[in-house]
Formats: sequence, C-alpha cells, structure tokens
Amino acid sequence: MSDEQAARYETDAEEADELEFGRGRPVEVETGPRRMSAFALRFDPAVVERLRERAAVEGVGVTQLVRAWVLERLEADDPVPVEADEALSTLRRLLARR
Repeated sequence: MSDEQAARYETDAEEADELEFGRGRPVEVETGPRRMSAFALRFDPAVVERLRERAAVEGVGVTQLVRAWVLERLEADDPVPVEADEALSTLRRLLARR
C-alpha cells in the first residue's frame, strides 16, 4: 500500500468513526435482477454474420436477439411462460424500435 493510499484509508476510517449510525430513516433498496446462468453456443461463421446483421436491424445485441428468440420458442411450446416479465420486456423493446 502506498503512503497516499494509507493516508486516504486513515481519513476514510476517521470519517466513518464520526458517523452516527441508527439515526437515519428507513429506506427501500431495490436489488438487481436475479442471477442468470450463461450458456455457450457455437455457430458457423456465416450464421454468426447473419445474426449480427439481424441484430443490427433490430437495434439490439446478438445475445439479446438469440435470447429473445429462445424465450419466444419456449413460450410457444409451453403454455406456462418462461421468464414472462423479462421476455415481454424484451419483445416490447424490440417492437418499439421498429
């Protein structure tokens, strides 16, 4: 740790000691979206290029496009929506950009 970092650490620690905890008002904190799992796919370079072109036309990233397509297909095959809120949000965003 450099002298500058040590001095900054000491200053931050002193300021923290001066805080009066427990005197604030309650706040509501929103948490981020739930954790997602990654899934790797391999495509022929020509398919990747077609996906990039289509994503550009739709105004989204390739990953967003492929994810929306997969969710649409899963929902079409199953009457119970898969991640319905997220899929609906993605579809609305895609339609709004047309």
